[in-house]
Amino acid sequence: VIDEKEKLVIIRFHAPWCRVCKATNVAYERCAAKIQRMHPQKVKFLSINLDGRKKTNDLKELIFELHGINVDGVPMGMLYYPEGKGIVGKVRLNRKQLSVLKDRVETYLEEEGDLTSLFDELEIL
Repeated sequence: VIDEKEKLVIIRFHAPWCRVCKATNVAYERCAAKIQRMHPQKVKFLSINLDGRKKTNDLKELIFELHGINVDGVPMGMLYYPEGKGIVGKVRLNRKQLSVLKDRVETYLEEEGDLTSLFDELEIL
């Protein structure tokens, strides 16, 4: 992700024990597939399983060291923007927020708007 130079990257953190994660998994995957199919050169979606293993804790520490952002709950999304902007926000990805995120990302990509338009109506953490 850090090496991504041209695409908006949306990273979803989830866990197998999380009920909300399970309930929103299919919706996230469909959303990601649809948007990536429509804008393959502009966006990339990632999904990272935080299962509590040491490797997971190392990843969380690395994200904090590089970007100063804690992965402090699931499901959570981070928006990474290239061109030196890095992580530009994090959001709770419950069903309502996932729907809002989908609409905001589609609008942003179609209109090539300002990054701040991504956060309209989203509950930023």
